[in-house]
Order: sequence, then C-alpha cells, then structure tokens
Amino acid sequence: MRSARRWLLLAVQFGTARGLAVGSAHADMGLLGCLRLENAALNVLRVDPSPGGPPRAVRGAHIVRVTPTPLENPVLVAACADTLRLIGVAGGERDGDADALEQAADELARSLSGNEPLQGAEPTAACYCGYQFGVFAGQLGDGAAITLGEVKGADGKLWQLQLKGAGPTPFSRMADGRKALRAAVREFLASEAMHALGVPTTRAAAIVSSESRIMRGEGGDGKQRAEHCGVVTRVARSFLRFGSFEVCHATNSTDQREGPSVGLDEEMLTPLLDHALERLYPETAADLPTREARAAAFLRAVVERTARLAAKWQAVGFVHGVLNTDNMAISGDTIDYGPFGFVNAYDPDYSPNAADAGGRYSYREQPRICFWNLERLAEALEPLLPPGGAKDALGGYWPTFERAQRAAFREKLGLLVVEHDDDNALLASFLDTLERSGADFTNCFRALSRVDVPASAAECVRPPQAFDPVLDYLLSQCASAENLLKRLRPVFHPSALARLQQLDAKQLGSFGLSQAVIQRETRRAARRE
Repeated sequence: MRSARRWLLLAVQFGTARGLAVGSAHADMGLLGCLRLENAALNVLRVDPSPGGPPRAVRGAHIVRVTPTPLENPVLVAACADTLRLIGVAGGERDGDADALEQAADELARSLSGNEPLQGAEPTAACYCGYQFGVFAGQLGDGAAITLGEVKGADGKLWQLQLKGAGPTPFSRMADGRKALRAAVREFLASEAMHALGVPTTRAAAIVSSESRIMRGEGGDGKQRAEHCGVVTRVARSFLRFGSFEVCHATNSTDQREGPSVGLDEEMLTPLLDHALERLYPETAADLPTREARAAAFLRAVVERTARLAAKWQAVGFVHGVLNTDNMAISGDTIDYGPFGFVNAYDPDYSPNAADAGGRYSYREQPRICFWNLERLAEALEPLLPPGGAKDALGGYWPTFERAQRAAFREKLGLLVVEHDDDNALLASFLDTLERSGADFTNCFRALSRVDVPASAAECVRPPQAFDPVLDYLLSQCASAENLLKRLRPVFHPSALARLQQLDAKQLGSFGLSQAVIQRETRRAARRE
C-alpha cells in the first residue's frame, strides 16, 4: 500500500497538483495546524435535535450533526497542493525532505479521513431532495458526504471542506456511506482537470485510502467484490443544491412523493434563502428590502450562473451523466462526479450513464435538462417569489446560454476579432462534419491551431495545398465505417422502431419510452443507412 501511495503521489502531479512539503512556519504544529474551522450554517439553518442515528426521515431540519467513521490504518494516496493552498494550508513546490513529506502525508491521512478531528470542525450532513430522471424521489441527503466546516482561504473567501466516503449518516438509506478508492480517484482527477480547463467546479484536496474494505459490484457481471475504501476531500464555496430547496415539496398528480418538511415553507425556505444569498450572492440582495425581491434576485443569479456553466460544459465536451436536481449546485459549480465522461468521437447523443437508455442526460440534451432543473428550483421557491418572478428569471437562461456558448466556440475556432452573422452556421457545419465522420471532438478543434496565423493581409490568401498538413491530421481523426457502425448499433429492431414511430406520447410512456428516444433512434437509423 505504501509503495502504491508513493507512486500515486507522483502520478497525479499534473498541472498545479504537486506533492506537498511541510512549510517551515508550521513544522511544529503540522501541515494542517493553521486551519481554524467554523460552521456558520449551524447558527443560521435549522439543525436536527437528534445527532447522527440510523437512516431516517429528517423533518424540519436542514442539517444533522454527524460523526465520521474511522478508517483502518488510513494512508494518503494523493494531494493537490494548489487546492490546499486555496484553503490556507502551507505547501510548496520545493524539494522537501523525504521524512518531512512522509510526516505530512501521515498527518493528512489521519485528518482527512475523519479519524482525527480538525480544529473547530463540527461535522454535519445536509438534508435535500431531488428529481431523478425526471421523477421526484423524496428525501435524499448527504448519504456519503460529511461537511467538516468552513475556513477563510488565501483569497479571503470562505471555503467549505467536505469528506466524501467518511461513513454513514441518517441519509445513507441502505448504503454504507463509503466510496470505493477508484471512485475517489475519478472525482479527484476530474474536478482538478475541470478547474484547469476553466470550468467552475468543486475542488479536490486529497484522497485517503486504507485497509478497510467495502463490497462493490464492478465489471458488468453483477458480482460483488471487496475493494479498498477511498475518502476524497472536497472544497467548495457551498455544497447547497437545487434539491436543498425541495424539502418542502408537496405531493401532486404527477409526483406521488413529498419532501420531509412539507408544510414548513416559512420555517425552512426563508433561512435557507438568506444563507445562500449571504454565502454566494451577497451583492445581489444587498439593497433589496423585501424577501420576494431577494428571492427573485437569487433565482436570476442562479439561472445566469447555470447557463454559463452549461455553455462551458458543451465547449469542452463534458457530459455530467446524472443531472438530477440533487446533483446541481446553486453556486453554478460542477458537483458530484459520478458517471461523467468527455465526448471523444463526436456524437451528440453520447451519455456516459449506462442507466440512461433514453438519453435524457446526453451531450445534446444537457443544456435543456439544466433549464428543466431550474424550472424545478423556481417551483420550490414559489412561496417566496413575487408574481411573475419565476418567469422573468427563467427567461434569461437561453439568451445567456447562447451568448456564452457562441463566445466559447468562437474562441475554439480561432474567431477572436469580429463576430459575423454566419459564425453560428460555420460552427454548425463543423460539428455536423465531425458527427458524420465520427471524428474526435477535442483533437479536431486542437488541430486548427496547426494553421499558421498570417503575418500580413497579403498572406491571408494562400493556395489550398498550404492547408494539406492540417487536413491530413483532421482526416486521421475520423472513424472508419466499421467503427461508425459499431457506435450506431440499433437499440430497437428496424421493424420494432417502425411500429414505435406510430405511437403517441402516452402510448410510448406505457413502455417507459418518450418521443425524444424515438427521434434519437430514427436519426441513428438514418445515419446507419
């Protein structure tokens, strides 16, 4: 385990993520001795009177006090100095004494596994609900995440620290509150890579593993296997989600479940709104006198940040994979890296989620689902909003998204000077060519950088053969006909698809299908032909 840990400490040192050395100013009290955690949420949100406990419904409370479950012989797997510096922890790029590095690694392993408390930490788990695949699921909550508290970072901002995989909470339902090491590594690498790409995201400070094992199924054969536990330390401005505002959800003809705090709108939503505004949007509501005005301003701000985030995702080819309302943060940051993926061969219908047969969370649908989730957030905020407040706020989503997406793709295409009316047509043509050829999304945009920038206006007109090296590279990124056919394997037999095309939405719904699924399969059938 120790040799594997040493290898990973080096292996993950990409970009700004580097091994840690003990800062001389904190040599006596350890690397984390400078941290002084607080938990302001305990003073402003409703806290469940019963700490910890077994899985249960939590009514009338936003958070529950909990205690992390210790790991057996925790070992540091990886640490990101850039994220640790963000929260005010000393760490450097200098070559450190091997013994000092080992000392820091052991300290990080103990404190960031939950085995030893950090100064001032008051661990909590949050209650929230969520729409999963379009259906309200009732109470969900932090079943595998424990927030330790918050600390003022080097930038003067408040950052929350959270351990994911640190043991069960009242929201764990039938789960064990643990995460497999492979899942922790995946989130660590993904969140730091997204940050390096300029996409708003939660950050990752460290991964801790141990001799503790958990049973997980992997490999598609349904068999359970013993795997090492992994705890990832997440850092964010806030871990509040759209689903945090859905705890007062009432049952209706569409949703048969209700939130755990139904009927407590005033007691639950008002303090949550005030806390969210103070933490994330202090300038938005500074001079607004009424709760209705603050709620409307809050929704507008979340709509704008979410639209910009969705545009960033599309530009880098990121597909979240499970955009339920409980997996979207009101901060406008990417959160919860579960079955995520990046588009390789360009396919707008790509979804990394094996359970998403309908393509609800595909690359193509991602911006629409973000808007759908914002509509659900607006519904949850309805008791606080003025008449027409939800419609006004939601009306800004698509214009903001389209502007941000256009700007991002113009930059990827190298159109950096003047916008033209045909820029959108140029992008659509480029993406259509990628789709028809099965070419690699990222590599083909990157290939455009191989075109030499003309030194003068006279050089702007060049013979076609001047672009041959770039075209040869682009052609090398295209898929063969055989590979394209594999990617376009039919979900339905052609005769079955023909019959399904004759059904209306209600009839399709009885089979668990939708018009969108049939339209997708019709497009894929046409491409196969």
